Amino acid sequence: MITKAAAADGLSKQDLKYRALIDDCLRELKEIQKEMRRGQAKIERLRASSQRNLTDTWQVLRSVEATL
Repeated sequence: MITKAAAADGLSKQDLKYRALIDDCLRELKEIQKEMRRGQAKIERLRASSQRNLTDTWQVLRSVEATL
């Protein structure tokens, strides 16, 4: 008796189709997570830059106020 490859490992064609879809979704989720991490890193860099600019601005304002 000849068995199909899908049946030999206990999976039907529909099972294999679902497995492939799940694998595709998992790959897509990993890519989305990478994009989110890159976005979060960019946000953190911008936050640090904004904080430095704010500190510098306050320093300038204090020095201007001291001369008034």
